[in-house]
Amino acid sequence: MTTYFLSGVGALILFIISAFLIKKFNSAKFTLFLKIVGLATALLFIFRYCLADLYLENKLYTDAVEGFASRGQIIFSLVLVWINVTAILMVILYPFFNRVKTLKFLSAFVCPVIFLLNFSCLRNLLLANFGLEIDGFSIRALLLSIELGLGLGISIYALQDYVINIKDEGYKIDKQTIICVVLSFIGMVLATAPNYFPQIAFNPYAITQENVENLNFLHRVYIYLGIIIPIVLYVLLKDRSDDTKMFAMLYYSLAGLILFTLTHKFEDFTNVAGLPFHLCNTALYITPICLIFRAKKVFYFTYFINVMGAFLAMAMPNYESACIFEWKLVNFWINHYPAFFMPLLLVALKIFERPKIKQFYYSM
Repeated sequence: MTTYFLSGVGALILFIISAFLIKKFNSAKFTLFLKIVGLATALLFIFRYCLADLYLENKLYTDAVEGFASRGQIIFSLVLVWINVTAILMVILYPFFNRVKTLKFLSAFVCPVIFLLNFSCLRNLLLANFGLEIDGFSIRALLLSIELGLGLGISIYALQDYVINIKDEGYKIDKQTIICVVLSFIGMVLATAPNYFPQIAFNPYAITQENVENLNFLHRVYIYLGIIIPIVLYVLLKDRSDDTKMFAMLYYSLAGLILFTLTHKFEDFTNVAGLPFHLCNTALYITPICLIFRAKKVFYFTYFINVMGAFLAMAMPNYESACIFEWKLVNFWINHYPAFFMPLLLVALKIFERPKIKQFYYSM
């Protein structure tokens, strides 16, 4: 465990020293440096996340999990995993969207707390992710520790930048700002909720024996959520700046891709049958690519094809009978929600133009 802790601290110290030297001798390049560190953190996250399955992802409420002394420790460790993904995604995007005031505030005041909490409970975090392999040498645990150090470094810079510029840039911490920040943080946390969290935290069969199928009440509730969520997001974002809209949509699309990737590791891509060629699956890759590279022609393909396909899949799901909080059911709906409403939301928020017949031909 000492090796992992020192690796994280070493990454933090290296970031601080590098940031200090670049700021002092070539401050014009500091923005580029911050973006490079953000991308490096993203690559570390992708590599260790997709390298192998996570330890707790297939566990159930009733399972006794080796390495954990109590159910409380399991839930606490899962929460650490959950909020770590939230914080990592924020600091990765911070260098590219540091003009978004809500992101600046969260990166400066919330992310450092999350990273310090994870450092102080490092064994619980690593155990929930990788299990007992951390008692030996685990490359994934090492990468996660470095990831924590870089994430904490970016968030410390964000805090320093916020404090220095709070007067010059007219930041106001009033009641409205606090409400906006709290609502934004809740939305960001919910977007990164692990698919397997409900079946470990709750016993689905103790709640109800009814399956989510055949347009029964529970099935309709899941469908209604897929309609309510984009409406709420639209109302909250329609009057925001273009940067804020772009950040929010990129954050949510990347969060959806992270949750989907839970079932698609590097090993799956070595087998043709494991490739994500299902239309709803491809939409989860296409949407962030379209946002990052402004790929309009590719976007209109997902707009015309994936939206209808995802809605039909939601109305007639092809999973086996599943109870309300089972992992495979939650995974299905979390994967299909963004495939259904994200293209519509991107057009409604005017990030992409309303399509004309020409765009329809391009998409085909």
